[in-house]
Amino acid sequence: MSRGPTRQSAADQVDPQQDQNRDIEAGRANPNFMLSETLSEFFKFPVLTMTLFYVQFKYTSMSSWWSIVSLVSLGLAFILQFVEWITREHICNQNKLACCTIDYFPCKIAYCMTVLRMAAAASLLLLLGTRVHLLVVLPLLLLVLALVVFFFWNTFYCSDPPGFGWMEHKEELRLRFDISSKVVSMAFAGLIGVAKGYVESPSNMTRGYMVSECFMFYSAVLGLLVMLLCTVPIALFPRHSTRARMAKVYIPILSYVALLFLVLAGILAAEGILQEYVFFVCFATVATAVLCFMNDYCKGTTRVNTEQDTKISQQIHVAFSAPLFGLLMSVHLKYGNGNSSIVSSSWWFKGFVLLTVCGILNYAACMVVIAEVQVAYPRWAWKWATYLTMASTLICGIGTAVLYPEVKTF
Repeated sequence: MSRGPTRQSAADQVDPQQDQNRDIEAGRANPNFMLSETLSEFFKFPVLTMTLFYVQFKYTSMSSWWSIVSLVSLGLAFILQFVEWITREHICNQNKLACCTIDYFPCKIAYCMTVLRMAAAASLLLLLGTRVHLLVVLPLLLLVLALVVFFFWNTFYCSDPPGFGWMEHKEELRLRFDISSKVVSMAFAGLIGVAKGYVESPSNMTRGYMVSECFMFYSAVLGLLVMLLCTVPIALFPRHSTRARMAKVYIPILSYVALLFLVLAGILAAEGILQEYVFFVCFATVATAVLCFMNDYCKGTTRVNTEQDTKISQQIHVAFSAPLFGLLMSVHLKYGNGNSSIVSSSWWFKGFVLLTVCGILNYAACMVVIAEVQVAYPRWAWKWATYLTMASTLICGIGTAVLYPEVKTF
């Protein structure tokens, strides 16, 4: 009877070394297993960068230090990504075994690109010219940059290599990376729309502390932080349970908080045009989502068509959600905040804005449902609800552009 516990304790003493050997043999110590997939996703939406250059050079009144900082930051980030891609291709072609070794260069490139994109997001917000935004930007930006420096130090100057022990959480990290990358691209589209609407808005329009723009900045910064954590998992947690909690609890919470900030930014932007009517759409969407998660039928254990749903969500994002969010923020700054005009008082235009908010809320809920709900019916229902909203928004948008030609300038 006494031999059982003795054998168990001896096995427990050997397990850490065996676990480390399995990690090394399986390639868990190599960060390139995710960098080769996730880092390339970081620049998957070049249309945002091209739109930013278009906005910066078309409107000379925006020629300020903040616009230069945003352009330089995004340009340097793009150059670093290109250099990393050239370096990786050269190494893989020169020695195929090099792809299985630890390469610190792409990991450091990921950190540099994250910092540059955060600087670009901050400068886009500070373009609005309101000094109070500086008080909003600096605390969060300095806090996140301090975390990035802390993670950088512990990732590259500790005993374990970056990415060690995270291979078994690859699917969770990939899922959170996909959500956060969509949030970041929508936030940048919104910031670009704000910059465009800022130039086209009346000069006598009162401006001050704009909550929706600040929420967009928070969303972009938190999303970039999650993307970094999913791209280069930090070697700060030697215990398996801590890594599992980080991958399954803390990183998902951060990604959903970033998504929540983005949704709040869209709601507050539309509230300036629709007033209290926007909250009816919010209540309907939230109530439907709660019922979806509380329904016993939605508590399944097997994922269905996960890859297909992810591809469909990606296509919806590129063609519909990101441009629509940028359009909403541009419309909000030009026609919201009490600015009365023929367009802003039109019910057709208000219907278009209402459908735009509904589409953004449906897409955000669809991302959560695809990530969390395991059975087919609610995923199918949210996808078709998103399709219906897309079609309605397109029809109403075309009608608004026909009735009010000035809207075509967006």
